[in-house]
Amino acid sequence: TVVHLAWEGLPDYSLEMCKRNLEHSLNMFSLAAKVGCSCILSTGSCWEYECRSGQLTENDTLNTAAIFSAVKNSLRFVGEAIAKENGIKFYWLRLFFVYGPGQRPGSLIPHIIEFAKNGLAPQIKSPHNRNDFVFVKDVARAIADILKVQPENTIYNIGSGHPTAVEDIAHIAYGVLNKTFNRSSFPDQTSIVQNFWADISRISHDIGWCPEYDIESGIKATLENLKVRN
Repeated sequence: TVVHLAWEGLPDYSLEMCKRNLEHSLNMFSLAAKVGCSCILSTGSCWEYECRSGQLTENDTLNTAAIFSAVKNSLRFVGEAIAKENGIKFYWLRLFFVYGPGQRPGSLIPHIIEFAKNGLAPQIKSPHNRNDFVFVKDVARAIADILKVQPENTIYNIGSGHPTAVEDIAHIAYGVLNKTFNRSSFPDQTSIVQNFWADISRISHDIGWCPEYDIESGIKATLENLKVRN
């Protein structure tokens, strides 16, 4: 089995970086087929969907207008074709907003934690945006469970199954650290508010997977990991 999680250069979503990732990924899929691999699991993104409002299912319309989304979708299409031609099982996991130990420092939750630890108000541009945050250990368990069961469906959303507002993330993280901040530090959000989340009924039905961590327990686990590392 080959498990492909890599995507170089984030948060660089330029055409050149996406082309580089596409080429490397397809080379790996081709090599896996050449050496007789029997199963490939690769991770995609919730940004593959065209609509980013409400609950998203695996059958929703895909986005081919944005470069990153189009390349991710292209990788899946070609990966599926390579797998089919060579009698290989192929699984594609659309990850929503994964967080936890080891996350890139510039990401939302590490940013909030760092500001909270230093007693500063978080710098958040869109506090009312609501996204589907899923803890990294739950993602790892989903990958392991799919490979163990090897279900018939091949595309799965991996998320918590519900949205959480960015400002709520901040309040939870500060509360866990026994810190407070003034709500007035947030800007007035005038842009369109994001509010979408994963329909996880397919993976729940096929292999019995559901997240074990809610957002508070996930943030606590992340902070415990940081204490150990420090």
